[in-house]
Amino acid sequence: EMPLWLRPENNYEPLPPPPPTGWEETTILAVGSASENDNQLLRSVLEINPILAGRCLLEIHDRCNPTDRKAVIDQLLRTISDPEVALRVRISAGEILGSLGDPRIGEMVVIPAGKFLMGEGREQHLLYLSEYKVGKYPVTNAEYEPFLAADGYKNKSYWTEAGWQEICQKQDKPRLWHDDRFNKPNQPVIGLSWYACVAYCRWLSRETGRLIRLPTEAEWEKAARGIDGRTYPWGDEFEAVRLNAREGDQKVCTTTPIGIYQSGKSPFGIFDCSGNVWEWCATRWKKPYPYIADTKEWDSEYLEGQNLRVLRGGSWNYKAEATRCANRFKFQPYGWTERGG
Repeated sequence: EMPLWLRPENNYEPLPPPPPTGWEETTILAVGSASENDNQLLRSVLEINPILAGRCLLEIHDRCNPTDRKAVIDQLLRTISDPEVALRVRISAGEILGSLGDPRIGEMVVIPAGKFLMGEGREQHLLYLSEYKVGKYPVTNAEYEPFLAADGYKNKSYWTEAGWQEICQKQDKPRLWHDDRFNKPNQPVIGLSWYACVAYCRWLSRETGRLIRLPTEAEWEKAARGIDGRTYPWGDEFEAVRLNAREGDQKVCTTTPIGIYQSGKSPFGIFDCSGNVWEWCATRWKKPYPYIADTKEWDSEYLEGQNLRVLRGGSWNYKAEATRCANRFKFQPYGWTERGG
């Protein structure tokens, strides 16, 4: 049982990793010195400490056979997915998994057609949506990097006119791309304007041959809360252990790798709908309720201009109130923040 880390007063540094045992570097060197295809020591380490086994695997690179590599990755995935494992351990396992290559990145989930309860209080209403797909996790740095490595910030065809003028004439990457707090491969990419998210979707659509777009505000909300009008993805009561927010006794004070909060996923199995990062929607602010679902929110004409756009979900640096599934938030489309995605 790992004791909770007590955050000193006025300390806002990221939650530290689990305390070391003192044998980490020796073990990594020993595994690295083993003869090729002799992975017995790695297997022994895996039985005791999956995170250390992951660090060893990074050391030996291609000298590990596929079976042992898969065993390490599978054990890291089990560690991440177990809510009973200490948060600091889950985060460390997630970070190592990101460095090894997170197999979950890019997974999509089908949201079935049907009605759901949208909004809250007197504005709550039933809304029908056709079937659609959404990402199971927020878009990660590993997914955004190929867009940067290609011509993402140089090809005007991906960008709205306002986005090209306000973003691409001033920067060639997200503003926090080189910030160590946020740039691990399977952390959500942050510091993005709405314009950049539209450009990324257009680029990815061209790369894959499939339409990839931002969700509408209604699509985001149904994916996050299911059909029954619950307040949070897991139910009506706020529980700090289910999300990454500025609440509880183990505040992370940065983004976490995807999939860390298994107990906080939505009824459809979507992660990080509450907390971790704000998520941009295609929708202009403030679309009136009752919401009218249509197909126009990804039309080129609708995407042009400098209209305020909708953000949903709250983030690692916001309190519980902001993480409600029905909470509506707005921001300038050129805006960016270390709190959003």
